[in-house]
Amino acid sequence: MMASAIRAEIRQWLLHRKLSRAPLANIAIELSRKALIRVYAAAACLVSMLLATWTGAFARALATDRWHTFLTLDGTSLLSASRHAGTYQSGMLPVLLVWAALLIVTPAGFTIAFRAAVAAAAVLGYVRFSPPSFAVSSTVASVSGWLRRFDDYCSRNVMLFLIGSIAVAYMFISNAAGVSSRLEARARRACVGGSASTVCAGLLALLVLLLAGWAATVIRLGGALPAAQQGSTYQAKYLLILVLIAVFVVQVSDSARWLMTAVLLTSAYALGPGAFVLPAVLRKSVGSGLFTHIGTAWGADALWAALFLYVPAIIFGIYLVARLRD
Repeated sequence: MMASAIRAEIRQWLLHRKLSRAPLANIAIELSRKALIRVYAAAACLVSMLLATWTGAFARALATDRWHTFLTLDGTSLLSASRHAGTYQSGMLPVLLVWAALLIVTPAGFTIAFRAAVAAAAVLGYVRFSPPSFAVSSTVASVSGWLRRFDDYCSRNVMLFLIGSIAVAYMFISNAAGVSSRLEARARRACVGGSASTVCAGLLALLVLLLAGWAATVIRLGGALPAAQQGSTYQAKYLLILVLIAVFVVQVSDSARWLMTAVLLTSAYALGPGAFVLPAVLRKSVGSGLFTHIGTAWGADALWAALFLYVPAIIFGIYLVARLRD
């Protein structure tokens, strides 16, 4: 009798444990599914951006040779334009990887970001902005080399490759936007909620303000190395103020609107620092060495990074804060 009672107790305990683990397992499966969907959508968009960059750069090369002579272009001219496009595309790979990483954390339902990223890649390819001098890893460098070899191989039939690039880019971006749109519009707080959500939103808001101050300073001063140094100085000098603003932003309702206002004020001060003077007690330099190291890492490409990496990151950060606080 005692043995039967013990076995019954064990079975009941095991059943209770199994039932209690089921919700956690379901939550983990749901989060994993959403993460895979986001990674897939970002990867599909990356392919579209690469093809759009090549197409834009190819069109730019043809425009340089005058569009009205397009019908008379020979194979040599087309091959030269294709190779220029392939070189630019491979150089843009690190930048597009950063954009794809930002797309992974795009709020659910914000599918316009995918199409906007592809459009921006095509425009950059056409105007041929020089990408920043990333210290890329050997893996990324090898992929860039593979892209150049792939483009050279496909350049044997340039016009077919052009038409195929446009078609494939459209197919991938449509698929990426469609898959992303099927994510639930509401944010699930299974793992992050309450005070943890507030802390995450506060740290993200602080990061957004730091990026805004640095980017605005670099834009005002033209992007040379002294501009990056000055932006880093502002980050360290006004860190305490930005922390207080970030704490305020995540404590009030409609955090996104307040954060947008704070970003505009931070940018305005960086664009015109002499407009008003802040109390000296709030201007305590903190972490100047770290900020300077990060800000000056872009070198002469600071303006490029401010416009095409920091500004998108600021926009995404505002939406993420809104998702965490709503």
